[in-house]
Amino acid sequence: MKVSMRREAFTLIELLVVIAIMAILMGLLLGAVQKVRETANNMQSMNNLRNIGLAVTNCATQNKDKLPPGWGSFRSSAPMAGLMHLAPFLDQDTIWKNYQGAATAAAIAGANATPCKVFQANGDVSIDASSGNTSYALNGLLFEGSVVQGSGGSHVAGGSAFTSNYKLSKDLINGATNSLVAMERSAVTTGGTHNYAGTYNGTTGLVSGVAMYPKLNVDSAAAPQVNLTALTTTPTPITGDNIRPAKGKATEGSLQAFSSSGFHVVMADASARNISLNVSAQLFAAVCNVTQTPAQQSLSVNIGDWDD
Repeated sequence: MKVSMRREAFTLIELLVVIAIMAILMGLLLGAVQKVRETANNMQSMNNLRNIGLAVTNCATQNKDKLPPGWGSFRSSAPMAGLMHLAPFLDQDTIWKNYQGAATAAAIAGANATPCKVFQANGDVSIDASSGNTSYALNGLLFEGSVVQGSGGSHVAGGSAFTSNYKLSKDLINGATNSLVAMERSAVTTGGTHNYAGTYNGTTGLVSGVAMYPKLNVDSAAAPQVNLTALTTTPTPITGDNIRPAKGKATEGSLQAFSSSGFHVVMADASARNISLNVSAQLFAAVCNVTQTPAQQSLSVNIGDWDD
């Protein structure tokens, strides 16, 4: 009796089933990898913001509670952008020392040619990691003196260089815990490229775009606080097209979120927080405001809801 040793091949249906199972497993694996990558990027960005917050705190501690301007001189330094003032407190002494002198095109370009990782978020797809691009913006209502992107101009007449104006422990009406210091902002927006040393204007020597608040009404040039009563019809400070925007598509003057789970900020007590994409514009404006204005008093905002 002969026994056949021929091995039967898989049928077409069996092959399709195996391929389908493999495709499902690969889809699950890719989704998990993407989730892990996004979580890692969120942690890296929050760590950067925490370091920026600590730099602000240390700067104030060593300078009689004073905060540096968004653009200008600080304690007899050369005029420079706010993030540059913080560089020595972020272990970036070389960048700061090389910049000292006049705020010339060469000085600013030289600083912006040197990447500074603490100013760059991995989740910012617009960033050029080999340059001085920055993924963060300072609160323009706290760090005065710069042309604030998205404001339709500057709240400082002519964009003049400022000396320090606010004190960390005395001038924050909401307290350090509820006063915003810095936030995520795409390095490349519809308004151009943003660098930590700012941008040189050949006519006035102006450094611009180093600080930000969204396109919200401001009371006046003399008292640059957001008028909350004008925001009752504004739902959120961030729009759908500014959530994980493609390179160059982020709206100038608006917040950006590098994650679908929220946007990241740092407060004056150096606490980094993940904020809901559904937070109200009124509440965002309230934590940006430094001093209380009549407009702020006329609208009830629960600061405690900020990071719920």
